[in-house]
Amino acid sequence: MHRRAPSPTRLALTLASLGACLTACPQPVDPGLAPGGEFERDPTCTLTGTLTVEIGEGSGGFTPLAANASPEVHYGSQGAQHIFVGVRVSGLALDRYDTLRTLLTWYPASECPTLGEPCEGEYYGYNEWVLGDVAPLEIVDDDTIEQGDLRLVLEGGGDIIVQAEVEDPCGRRGLAQLPMSQ
Repeated sequence: MHRRAPSPTRLALTLASLGACLTACPQPVDPGLAPGGEFERDPTCTLTGTLTVEIGEGSGGFTPLAANASPEVHYGSQGAQHIFVGVRVSGLALDRYDTLRTLLTWYPASECPTLGEPCEGEYYGYNEWVLGDVAPLEIVDDDTIEQGDLRLVLEGGGDIIVQAEVEDPCGRRGLAQLPMSQ
């Protein structure tokens, strides 16, 4: 059986369509780290104090944000918006444990009247990760980790506060907040 070669016009149209789709067709969305994991408190731990938490850009790892900056907003093909958040946590006792409970919640700004104080009331959504379980801790030094790829699908609109709460197995906690406009 013999097949005819495609005409030059048909071949050119096919290649043009393929090229257009490669640049304009929706690309798969990076899911980031999957939320979840197992976290256990250590009842024998007597460490006290608080953890220091910083929110940063999280695409591909942690990058500190410049003053008044926010993580890059990514727009999906169906209208959804998401960001990748990174966290830097210090004051850890990494010689004692290898997991951290990390909760990211996003609130309407009206539910967070005083920055630095925990937001209360209605929230748009949240995700929780047990770092060290769903992914290895990205250790910077003896008491600091930097973790990126924490994906949040944004809902609501207007001014929001992204709040990061981190807890270690000793029950020590840290909090950071990031105001953003959608």
